[in-house]
Amino acid sequence: MSSVRSSPTSQNNNPPLPLAGEGGRKHEGHHAAPKLSGLVLPDMRQQAETHCLYCLDCGLPVRRRGSFAMTWRQSVWTAIQRLPSSDGFSRQQLIAAELPVIIAEIGSEGATPEQTLSRVLQELRNDGLLIFDGNGRYRVAKGLDIQSVEEAVATEAWRLQKARIGQSPFRKALLERWGGACPLTGIKEPELLRASHIVPWNRCETEAERLNPENGLLLSALWDAAFDRGLVTFNDDGEAVPQPALSLTSFAAVGAGRKLRLSKLTVGNVQRLRRHRLKWMGGPLATY
Repeated sequence: MSSVRSSPTSQNNNPPLPLAGEGGRKHEGHHAAPKLSGLVLPDMRQQAETHCLYCLDCGLPVRRRGSFAMTWRQSVWTAIQRLPSSDGFSRQQLIAAELPVIIAEIGSEGATPEQTLSRVLQELRNDGLLIFDGNGRYRVAKGLDIQSVEEAVATEAWRLQKARIGQSPFRKALLERWGGACPLTGIKEPELLRASHIVPWNRCETEAERLNPENGLLLSALWDAAFDRGLVTFNDDGEAVPQPALSLTSFAAVGAGRKLRLSKLTVGNVQRLRRHRLKWMGGPLATY
């Protein structure tokens, strides 16, 4: 008897979710060397030449071929969602539990699958979908574990925009601290103000840090862009320090000939600004 079955077709022709499997069990790595009979059953989600194999034990796709082949990014994101989420996961745990399934879904192993998986993890972190705790463990950002990778990217982009220019508690706290004005320029128009993250959104090690006012500065749009790109940073006393990539002419124009200094910095601000300086000026914490 064959160990595969075809997936049911949804009435609206949208791809159905992978079958839950007998007993609702999650994949446990038993596809490392799947024993398939060679029977390929048509999957009606796509054109006739597209096919899928599904495991009878866990209901997950064992192999896809044809025009519906998954990308590494899609497959890795789906694999992450199959892992236990209580305490996050490490790269090695993901490789051990899911790499054979990922390779089967994609239909190609490639020359360096482990390196490719690591690259995709970094991309997902850069997009804000994964939070890295600095101790080798990743977590899926809150509320994204039931979304496709495309939906999750859009959700994170919206969250970041809301935190920076919307009506988030993070922005409100910064507006209150600096009296609704950029401490460097005095600009007060809300449309020209940004709630700027000192440690970038996608490098925060917890959900709470992303919305912690201690990790924020209220800056005008131009200063926010310069700070975010590392063209300018700040000393412990708040004095603005231009970086070599920013010409002195541009820095003077931005500062209008004044000595610029951030006021009302907290201890938390100062600690995080040290990381920002090390990131852009070099040193033991040169990368987040």
